[in-house]
Amino acid sequence: MNHFLLPGEVGDQSGNTRYGVNAMELLVNGLIKQGAARHRLLVKLFGGAKMFEGSVNVGDKNAGFARWFMKSEGIPVVTECLRGRKGRKIRFWPSTGRAQRMFMTDDSAAAIERDLPVAPTNVPAPEGAIELF
Repeated sequence: MNHFLLPGEVGDQSGNTRYGVNAMELLVNGLIKQGAARHRLLVKLFGGAKMFEGSVNVGDKNAGFARWFMKSEGIPVVTECLRGRKGRKIRFWPSTGRAQRMFMTDDSAAAIERDLPVAPTNVPAPEGAIELF
């Protein structure tokens, strides 16, 4: 699972994961290093809302980049919820591939945060775990 702030430029060598171009390369390559079969990868895309008024619609650029990246990499998009004016809260269960999308409202962000369970801090990470960012 990735969350990036800007699409970035193809060929960017900075490695900064706030750029989609770097975050996506790291995610796909990390999955393959952990044993994922590239031909079995499926993608669900969420986000790209226009959160703030202004001349640059970063969300639209991010959504366009995500769709372009998946098409150029030959990774099928099985579902998407892109663009619009509302932010989204995403819950993802990697073991099943299930994803839940909730649209944000002005008063819902705090309520959603309170409803999510807090992971225990004293449980060691399993060996070979993948860090999702």
